Amino acid sequence: MRFRGIFPVLLITGLLAGCSLEAEPEAESQTPAVVKTLPPDDDAADSQKSAQDFRKASQGDAAVYDLVSSVDKIIGEWDEKQGRAFISTKLPAAQSTEQNGELLAGAFGTWQRSESGSLPVSVYGGNGKLIFAGTF
Repeated sequence: MRFRGIFPVLLITGLLAGCSLEAEPEAESQTPAVVKTLPPDDDAADSQKSAQDFRKASQGDAAVYDLVSSVDKIIGEWDEKQGRAFISTKLPAAQSTEQNGELLAGAFGTWQRSESGSLPVSVYGGNGKLIFAGTF
């Protein structure tokens, strides 16, 4: 008889031991802050070299063939796990579309052999205004 009275109490205590009454904090948003205008370039020579390397590597990509020559600087630091890239172009207003920005961001991801798809990249038109912000 004692077992029948103690067993439910032990069972309930055991089940509740793993529960917590404290609310767990919500995960922070993984959406990067969007920079609407091209940030300052702290290392112009490196940014121009990165753009030159990108243009050479992307010459054979038919999807971005007409756009690649407009990339004049790639600002930022990145590797396969962290960082952020800002792609500056000389695209005229008529070509400064979100679709073209997305194509350049995709080509950038291919050039960097990015598989994570979670690092922020922003593409800017010839006027320095944001045309695409996404991840690579």
